[in-house]
Amino acid sequence: MKVSVVMPVKNEEKSIVEVLRSLLEQTRAPDEIVITDGGSTDKTVELINRFIEEGEPIRIIREKEALPGKGRNAAIARASFNVIALADAGTILSGNWLESLLEPMKKSPDTQVVYGVQGYCAKTIFEKCFLVVYRPPGKKHNGKMLYYPYMGSLLIKKEVWERTGGIREDLRAAEDLLFFREIKRGNFKSAVVPEAIAYWKPRSNFKEAFMMGYKYSECDARIGMHGENYAKRFLRYTVGVFLLAGGYRHHFFYGILITGLIIISISICLKNREEFANTARQNPFAYFMVIAIMVTLDISSMAGYIKGSLIRK
Repeated sequence: MKVSVVMPVKNEEKSIVEVLRSLLEQTRAPDEIVITDGGSTDKTVELINRFIEEGEPIRIIREKEALPGKGRNAAIARASFNVIALADAGTILSGNWLESLLEPMKKSPDTQVVYGVQGYCAKTIFEKCFLVVYRPPGKKHNGKMLYYPYMGSLLIKKEVWERTGGIREDLRAAEDLLFFREIKRGNFKSAVVPEAIAYWKPRSNFKEAFMMGYKYSECDARIGMHGENYAKRFLRYTVGVFLLAGGYRHHFFYGILITGLIIISISICLKNREEFANTARQNPFAYFMVIAIMVTLDISSMAGYIKGSLIRK
């Protein structure tokens, strides 16, 4: 069974070498790697070409401008083989990632979708606190908490991509959620492989966190997703603004505001209690970092959701 690995990139000079090495050093090497460059202005293409010059089975497609969905579609359309593994730049793949993804299709050839999982490689205190705030709830699978589906750790047959209509091309984020929704609607035979891990590096500073929250929420608004969650967030901060204003006259309102922040942040820490406990042991100020990151992501996501809603209208 031959397999094509596809990956969209744009300005990934800091991560492209690492992810390509993790692909080429797999226990089961890919038969080809098809990369779509969406208009890089850094050394991404130059670094990829070095691997090609060394004889590695890599092909590159150049697009003037391409968001991840368009990049993936272009690579899948030109892939040589029917079995497609989807990977992401900015991740590191476990050594047996591809071999593990292929195993369910080998055992049961009618399997059409294989879900790998998302792992995390947080190193700094900021990155670890970011995970406490941002990491989505996992799903239990055979007693283990797994984080999937994830577009950067997925195996499909090309017919799945064709029957679902491909991946939406006009979104910077959330195109993966729409694709997974179509896969679910298609009732394709699927499997989950916990051993196929793509390790994702969290945002490493407040600017990166703000931009991520802004872009992701803008796309959520454009496709009408998670509206209830954003409504709750707007309500919380509306109350917070009134409490802040009331504090100018009565300091009692400041106490209510601070208490509310503490309760919300504690609930976040409890959701990821193991991650937070490990981080807090390394740095006693981690709790305050969690609050700061939470507020940053909330503000950026509200701003992004407003912009996305205006675009949608």
